[in-house]
Amino acid sequence: MSKTQKIILIVGTILLVGGMTLSFAAFAVARFDLRNLSTTGDWTRSSETFSLDSETALDEIIMKDASQNVRFEATDSDEIEVIFWESERKHYTVKEAGGTLSVEANYEPTVFSMSIDFDDHTTIIRVPHDYAGSIQTELASGNAVMKGVSASSIKVSVMSGSIDAVECEADVVVFDTASGNIKAQMIGSADQYIISASSLSGSVTAPSGATASDKSISLRATSGNVDLTFSSSSSSSAADKVESPDRSKGSAPAAPSAPAAPSAPAAMVFAKS
Repeated sequence: MSKTQKIILIVGTILLVGGMTLSFAAFAVARFDLRNLSTTGDWTRSSETFSLDSETALDEIIMKDASQNVRFEATDSDEIEVIFWESERKHYTVKEAGGTLSVEANYEPTVFSMSIDFDDHTTIIRVPHDYAGSIQTELASGNAVMKGVSASSIKVSVMSGSIDAVECEADVVVFDTASGNIKAQMIGSADQYIISASSLSGSVTAPSGATASDKSISLRATSGNVDLTFSSSSSSSAADKVESPDRSKGSAPAAPSAPAAPSAPAAMVFAKS
């Protein structure tokens, strides 16, 4: 090994050890909690509710954000609930007008900013089971999740992030992502929908669907996998009944009967001569 190589190796080792020491020191100052290393400042949790029985019936929900995860989930309530987090740099405008509920994030302008945030500040929108309007979501960077949501139409567009829908139901479904996976589990059957599923760079798993229908599902990914399945709540319940033994009576299984005792050997009789 030449003298120059030795010097480079020594300097590299010193830099590596020094970097590891500084990282450990910062982690120790943060009391070994990654959330204390956040550079995004303090966050405040807020929530607003909107009744479906208002004078202006809500028939559309629009959600827009540049950098945040969003989750739509079903609720037994008769109100739409929006739960969001705000900071010094980020604020939400949540308003109802003309039958449309809009949820939009607004960011304070900055020349250059690099933020680190380890907390979960997912925006949550809870939608009643009997909601009959449309849902539209646009995200620049973030994941979109739909859980048990029913609507006339569900449209989700994500630039960088995944789309995951579980037990959802709608007449029109449009999921579009530039970089991310799409996984959709819809209630019903494939023969009820005209299905279009595609990916320029990724695998596609989806049934062929119907040739003609007033219902449609369109799943498009530029770079990512696409997976579409269907489930029926009634069939899954029946399956549960078949697979799960009935223990409602709480009785233990009957003990096996004991084997019969072997018969005694016949007595021997000796005759006198």
